[in-house]
Amino acid sequence: MYKRQKYFSLSPLSDIDNGEVYFEALEEKLNDDSIRNIAITGTFGSGKSSVLESYIAKSVSYTHLTLPTSDLV
Repeated sequence: MYKRQKYFSLSPLSDIDNGEVYFEALEEKLNDDSIRNIAITGTFGSGKSSVLESYIAKSVSYTHLTLPTSDLV
């Protein structure tokens, strides 16, 4: 029997299903030598980290470093 969860994890996912448009945009800008910074903005829970985690999981061509912005204060 399916048990309904009362609380859901707010952790990012690394396997989103509908991220191709975001992945294409990231790939295009990451390959543009004139781009030095990329900002991903959105409200709490909108999927910013999930898009990045999923892109990194699918991509083998980039080395990455994850820095939580809360650590930069």
